Amino acid sequence: MEPLIGRTLGQYQIVEDIGRGGMATVYRASQPTLHRFVAIKVLPPVLSMDEQFLARFRREAMVVANLAHPNILPVYDFGNFDGYVAIVMMYVAGGTLRQKMLQPIDFRLANRIATQIAEGLDYAHRRGVIHRDIKPNNILMAQHDWAVLSDFGIAHLANRETLSNSGVGIGTAEYMSPEQALGDPVDARTDIYSLGVVLYELLCGRVPFHGQSPIATLHQHIYEPLPALTLQPGVPALYQMIVAKALAKSPADRFQTASELRTALEAAAHPSVMFSVADTLPPRSRQPKPEPPSTTITPAPARNTPVKPVKTADPMTLVSRPAVAVPRKRRRIWPLFVLLLAGMVLLAAVGLGSVMILPEIVARLELAPAATVTAVRPTPTAVPSGGVLFSDDFADPRRNEWFNSDSQATFQGGKLIIASIQDGRSFRTWPETQPNRQDLIVEADLSKVSGPENYGYGIFVRDTGTGDLLFFSVRGAGSFRLERLTNTGGEPEWSDVIPSTPSEAVKPGDAAVNRLRLAAIGPKLTLWVNGQQVAETNDVHPVSGRYGIMVGATGIVINCSQFTVIKP
Repeated sequence: MEPLIGRTLGQYQIVEDIGRGGMATVYRASQPTLHRFVAIKVLPPVLSMDEQFLARFRREAMVVANLAHPNILPVYDFGNFDGYVAIVMMYVAGGTLRQKMLQPIDFRLANRIATQIAEGLDYAHRRGVIHRDIKPNNILMAQHDWAVLSDFGIAHLANRETLSNSGVGIGTAEYMSPEQALGDPVDARTDIYSLGVVLYELLCGRVPFHGQSPIATLHQHIYEPLPALTLQPGVPALYQMIVAKALAKSPADRFQTASELRTALEAAAHPSVMFSVADTLPPRSRQPKPEPPSTTITPAPARNTPVKPVKTADPMTLVSRPAVAVPRKRRRIWPLFVLLLAGMVLLAAVGLGSVMILPEIVARLELAPAATVTAVRPTPTAVPSGGVLFSDDFADPRRNEWFNSDSQATFQGGKLIIASIQDGRSFRTWPETQPNRQDLIVEADLSKVSGPENYGYGIFVRDTGTGDLLFFSVRGAGSFRLERLTNTGGEPEWSDVIPSTPSEAVKPGDAAVNRLRLAAIGPKLTLWVNGQQVAETNDVHPVSGRYGIMVGATGIVINCSQFTVIKP
């Protein structure tokens, strides 16, 4: 294929060659209409002339373009541009995981990368899309080590005709599952195996199988036992079990879903969850299409019941760690009744009515039932309101439509997850059906999943759609800030309305839920954090606009579990 650097394909100006593969060349290109760079994957002309190939490829590309997840590279466009068939995608400046692996990677970062890719795979698998080529070259690294899975363009669509009639020829030998190497039908578990190979390589610096030729490598995947995983000092032994299960020869012996693998990785990263590990790890017999094993969760022990170790048949069965409970001693009531009777006699002697106090004393002696611990959200300071205009607890993703750009907002586990993954940009999302308003009260429960603590996340109001808005945010270090974004016709400019201010009302750190409330009524702006009023100021240019949730810079991932708009 002739060099394209310096040429324009459609509206995309080719800048440089950033990668080559067996099917296409990937370029960095400029898109002047949106003032951004994109990655454009250009197919060889010989494929452009095959109408049958184009029809199948277009159908698959359309399906992949509808995968909207923070850990899957977004597809912007697809088509024939000046004689070249190409796929246009988001440009990620951080390079590939393969490039990052030129330096040693800490096991904690390896866990985080594998967990993020497992989340993206779980999303794709639940929509019937299987990647079939998971490898470090197809994992891009955005700022702050945010992993994004790319090259779904050769993916297999479950129960549909694909670009090849079998699994052979699709994939890379070092990362290919045994069933894919044999040409057997594949399902989502082939991606789990490939991700297990990536995790193995991240942990010990080499792939488990590497022969003198691709055929020799595939033979090893099919027939040879998994080489021992040599872990660095300080790496929990649990990773050996996770990798061994992901790389089982039989799909029936692996994690049955990417969600199960993600759960195992999260358990390895957090001591509050543990695994029950059997004495040995024998491979189970090969079974045709078994039902996925159910995850066993052991309930918390009853009162006065000692906590016993849990042993399960599956060495990777997830078990909840029971909370340490102090046995409650049974109260002996009869001594109290003796004292009560003696007191009654004494009271009678001095002329007091013991009958009047007996019910109250007996009520205090009754044993209360065991307390039930429930999560209680902080109650904000009361604000006069005229009713709820909009509310979403994200329990049902279909109830409300939220603006989504570059696949940076998605629903998962009853929460709205927002990831600012496009280099150098903030990101905001809002309910699509909302009316523009000047006077309103916005409230949201937000928590940061990952990202630098010096960048903010929060709620915005009075977004005019031209680049002007107000952004009320908190930061992981325990401060809040109110900023104005103004577009004067050139580059948007940020200015402080209230500079970053430390406050005990802000819960610091990742995973801490902060409830933010911003009341914008005429020129008056009032700010609350977790029920405490933290500031009050004036907006010199009150206007009507949109409202929603915002992250302030690249690399921040947050959860929103509640979003409410109230009419003043």
